[in-house]
Amino acid sequence: MLLYDLIKPHERSFDPKLTKVHLALKFEQTLKVGLLSFAITALMCAQALSQEAPTRRAHIDVTRVTSGVSDRDMIARACTKSAIAAVSAHAAGELSTILNEAAKVGKGGSSNNQFFNNLVKAYRLDTSDDFLFASLFDARLNLMWLEQLSGAYSSDKELMFTTYLAARCGATAEPISSP
Repeated sequence: MLLYDLIKPHERSFDPKLTKVHLALKFEQTLKVGLLSFAITALMCAQALSQEAPTRRAHIDVTRVTSGVSDRDMIARACTKSAIAAVSAHAAGELSTILNEAAKVGKGGSSNNQFFNNLVKAYRLDTSDDFLFASLFDARLNLMWLEQLSGAYSSDKELMFTTYLAARCGATAEPISSP
């Protein structure tokens, strides 16, 4: 569709010179509105980013240090193993495949994917429930964010990535009773 076709018929001029001028004015008006919209959006984003978030710090409630130790220990172990497996799979370019395999196995299926089975065996991952899938899914999202923040994964970032994934998993995981 031509710009000329967008102009209402009663606004069209039959003089070719006027038509070109009219088209140029319409185009200029549209361009100005688009640029203005872009500028407003950019300013709003800049404003949102420039606002300082309230200063927050980490805190550990000393009374919780000795309570729930076994639950926190179980979560820490499960999350650490899952984080190591996720980073290993990501480094090999297999995280999406491993995530799909974890979904199959978590629903009572089995996997014939050798890489997945090797990870499960090497890191003694529990495939009896949906924790593995959920933790790998969370790891995938966090890996995308980490790479956006610090650049593509490389072996020198392995420790930082693994530690971050384990900590994020530990912050969201909850102990549940076995059926």
